[in-house]
Amino acid sequence: MTERAQIYRQGADTTRGTSPPHESASVTSSHAAVEEAIRRYRQTRDRRRVVSRLKNEPSQHELEAASVIRYALIWAPFGGPPAGETFVKFGISRRKFVRKALRTLIETDVDPVVARVISTTYAPLQD
Repeated sequence: MTERAQIYRQGADTTRGTSPPHESASVTSSHAAVEEAIRRYRQTRDRRRVVSRLKNEPSQHELEAASVIRYALIWAPFGGPPAGETFVKFGISRRKFVRKALRTLIETDVDPVVARVISTTYAPLQD
């Protein structure tokens, strides 16, 4: 930071020359205006966050559960997904995916028909 900038921040005059009094006041008022704009922005941002949470948007856990159920349902007619496909999609082995799909059926509110299809397909694959 330059010497002149430091002096303006402090609102003081230099010994080499004096700044006009209105210049120092305008710098101070512009800082106050910026601080006020930042404060208003943060309040608006925080309100938006609260409102979005209150809109019943699905949580990350709910999104993941829906993804697991959808994937399991897609592969159900074929006896479940191949191990490589499961690893690419979820980063887990086929065995862990089967456990995860069956656990997700228990933990979430899934349509009974979908639950039956998934459980009859994946239960025999479980260890």
